Amino acid sequence: MEDSLSRLAKEYVSSVPTHLERRSECLRIINPPPGVLKALRMKRRTMEQEEKEDGTLGQKKIVEVNEDVFTPLRETHPVVIVTHQGFYRSMRALCQHAGARKVTEVDEREHVPPPDFSAMGGFRFSQRGLLEAALRQDESGCISAPTRYGKTTLIANTIRAYRGLRTVVALPGVDLCFQMHEDLVRLLPDREVKLICSGSKVRYQSDDVTVCSMDSLDKVDHGATKLLIVDEPHAAVTQSRVEMIASFTSARRLAFGASLKGRFDRMDFLIEGLFGPVLAERTFRDAVAEGAVCMITVGLIPLVTPRMRLWNRDLAMRKVFHNGAELKRAMDKLLNDFIPADFQTLIFIDNESQAEFLAQNVPSSIAMAKRLTKKERMDLMDRMRRNEVKRCFASRIYAQGVTFSDVRVVINAAGGGASTSSIQKPGRLAEIRPYKRRGILFDFMVTPHEDNPQGSGHFSLMNESLARLKSYQNTGYETYTTATEQHVRAVLDQA
Repeated sequence: MEDSLSRLAKEYVSSVPTHLERRSECLRIINPPPGVLKALRMKRRTMEQEEKEDGTLGQKKIVEVNEDVFTPLRETHPVVIVTHQGFYRSMRALCQHAGARKVTEVDEREHVPPPDFSAMGGFRFSQRGLLEAALRQDESGCISAPTRYGKTTLIANTIRAYRGLRTVVALPGVDLCFQMHEDLVRLLPDREVKLICSGSKVRYQSDDVTVCSMDSLDKVDHGATKLLIVDEPHAAVTQSRVEMIASFTSARRLAFGASLKGRFDRMDFLIEGLFGPVLAERTFRDAVAEGAVCMITVGLIPLVTPRMRLWNRDLAMRKVFHNGAELKRAMDKLLNDFIPADFQTLIFIDNESQAEFLAQNVPSSIAMAKRLTKKERMDLMDRMRRNEVKRCFASRIYAQGVTFSDVRVVINAAGGGASTSSIQKPGRLAEIRPYKRRGILFDFMVTPHEDNPQGSGHFSLMNESLARLKSYQNTGYETYTTATEQHVRAVLDQA
């Protein structure tokens, strides 16, 4: 059976112009070249686990599926397709370089008044230049800057610049929503700022500014919202949220994030489609050079897999990370002997049983949504902010967005590959404080046991370790192998 993409590609006529119609809600392309069709095919990845005849679950496996990120409206010449509005720039460039004889276009987007830069203020370092460079382009799109660069300041000033536009600020979690609402109320005292999320009693959107969780966006008026600001856009491209974001058909969409790539499922491909291209960017090294964030030093601790058969990754994770004796010894030494007792330390774990295992003999708290009531969760977050908790084992609820200014050390005991978490987790360390020279991250470099390791699990964890290392280096962190006690102490001396 002929593939739909191949069938549509055959209808392309190079002697006929390709036409782009820009609309607030979509991008319509008439007579798209084959290269455009191919570029709009996403290879989505999922983790599946088959059920055996006896009802038990079998081995997990990665499945890749091709998905077209466009809808054909006409399948014979001239072919007409519709895709997300944010792909305009990249599709226009592709059309011009894909053999199209001529490219015509029309802009039918709703008018958005120009930003009022005189209303902005309170910037640090080069924040103003970054934001102005993005907003001057009169486009939806992304503003990329490292964690702790000051996204809240950028978001508040975007709202100031577009006064009069009914605005929604969307975030991925309840804790982040409460924190953003509190910050915007403080930064925008002359504006009405409402909060809609789980735990909030507000039922109706503000005519001015509404902070809303991504999973509560069905409670706001999509058509009446004229400015949609999204914090942590990598969290917006889940299958359940994409349709919701796309339904803001009349809004200028602006996304602020530190990590625009790295999702396991590869759905980050849709960040550009939903929001648009990167309009302005500050790299981690740029931010360090201007003094906006501090350098992060990564200490890589060797971790040898046990001398046993580890047939798959799941088994290897259980034996090496979840209840591994060698990891436990290394963690006890780090937390009780090496890291100073007054250094607030955040330890990322993979699941509850691992947290309980590693927390033995370590005075600490465990932050997991499933273990805490809403009140307990808020109380723990307040204690973390006040630096009253010195050792905290945490799931992903503390991996993004939350601000703990006094965290000195992060330990990644959750493994994983070069996903967005490789950027998000160390980002907790980047805030500059008077008593702090650098943030310190410890991670584990897995090495298969030298005595003839059997099973792919050994090598799965090793490859993921190498992928994290590459991600750290590409981001701009300084990395060191900490194979001895002297090496560990040398890294901590940089804090």
